[in-house]
Amino acid sequence: DSTARSVDSYLAGNSGSLMIVAAGNDGKSGPNSMNSPGLAKNVLSVGASYTSLTSFKDYDQVAEFSSEGPTPDGRIAPLVVAP
Repeated sequence: DSTARSVDSYLAGNSGSLMIVAAGNDGKSGPNSMNSPGLAKNVLSVGASYTSLTSFKDYDQVAEFSSEGPTPDGRIAPLVVAP
């Protein structure tokens, strides 16, 4: 994906940088629903979760709308999940 390659190229030239990106909102599509720029290898991708304060659902679970991995090349994603 060209966006992921562009992000990785930028970060390779800026080693002191960390790019934090949203995992996306395509989780209802199921596994492998991550999109760019969350597919980039050098980013910190963040997914969404529920807490007992935000939902009547079971808390401490990944939100069903949050995109999930693995990435097309098999990496775990998102790397962090937080409410």
